[in-house]
Amino acid sequence: MTKKAKMAEYMAKMEKPVSDSNYRVRGYIRISSESVGQDEKRQISGFLDFEKAHPNFTEVKHYLEKSTARGGYVRKKFNDMMADAKANKFDLLWVEQPSRLARNTREGLNAVHELLESGIYVYIEKFRRVFDPSNDMDKMNLVFAFAMAEGESDWNSRNTKNSMKVKSRMLEEWAKENGLMNIRGNNAKFSDMYIDDPYFHKGKKTKKGICVVEIPYMKDLYVQNHMCGLNWKEMANKFRSPVNHKCEYGCHNGKKFPFDSMPREKGTHDGPKRIYRSEVATFLDEGGWAQFIKPDNEISKEAFILKSGKKRAQRKCGCGQKMSSVTISKMTKELCYDTKIEEKRSPKAFERIDAVSSEVDVSTLEAILLSGKVNSR
Repeated sequence: MTKKAKMAEYMAKMEKPVSDSNYRVRGYIRISSESVGQDEKRQISGFLDFEKAHPNFTEVKHYLEKSTARGGYVRKKFNDMMADAKANKFDLLWVEQPSRLARNTREGLNAVHELLESGIYVYIEKFRRVFDPSNDMDKMNLVFAFAMAEGESDWNSRNTKNSMKVKSRMLEEWAKENGLMNIRGNNAKFSDMYIDDPYFHKGKKTKKGICVVEIPYMKDLYVQNHMCGLNWKEMANKFRSPVNHKCEYGCHNGKKFPFDSMPREKGTHDGPKRIYRSEVATFLDEGGWAQFIKPDNEISKEAFILKSGKKRAQRKCGCGQKMSSVTISKMTKELCYDTKIEEKRSPKAFERIDAVSSEVDVSTLEAILLSGKVNSR
């Protein structure tokens, strides 16, 4: 059947009221992220009210998705819904508002038209009606809604970036005043430690109020240990990922953090106390972050379960974990090879890196991707 014929059939069916139809119905419910305080309960409640108001529906199910609708992100449930529509598995789709389908005008309009061409009615709760492609007001409202959603998303994105820049400048000034090295909002590396965020506003349940600060001499000691001939496994064990004292899985064992919980690079007799290379070396020799982490059996089991439901051996939070061979190779390249110290490093350095690197074919790469084990930690 041609697109024109499908649309003609669609328009003919539209004459029958929704309330009198025994449609198979699906609801698409999406929130961008739990971290920004969005609540899917409002959408779920709206969908259930819609179902109760139409007792003639023969089959009612929904797709629940927690993902942004911005480009570059794979929305599995959305893709499932579109595939089911093309396979004629339902007759009517309920959405609270157009922005749930997309926050991009072009993508949103394409999605609606693909649904229409598949013979699916699109009920938009915000408009309190099934979208009618022959109605000029419906078309104008739909385009306007998608354009507004895209504009709002772009505005929020710019605001977030600007806010992060301001926060970064504030942290830099705070670091200088307290004799600290590089300080950032998150994404801790092996050379960092977690500290309390000095600009955190309490009351936000989804925010932990932490940031990371670089520990002086850590990178230098990494290079030194590498040049002394430690293999990647020894390096991974010694230079573990930092422990987060506010980890949601309860990883921290309660032991007081090293360096008085503030690794200061500079200090005066009347001000903050600085730390010395020997203190950092002692911290590593005594076990590093392994001293501050609870055993696997004493933390939440959720730390070992991925979003897909699969189990993993290492905690997904990364607290106190050994670095993988891939991460070790990356760090060694950045800190040793790319800094032009070839004449100083161990003559076996390349051999060690080559030993944990490999050349693989396409089928092996595909297997790695399907296994979900592409991880830097």
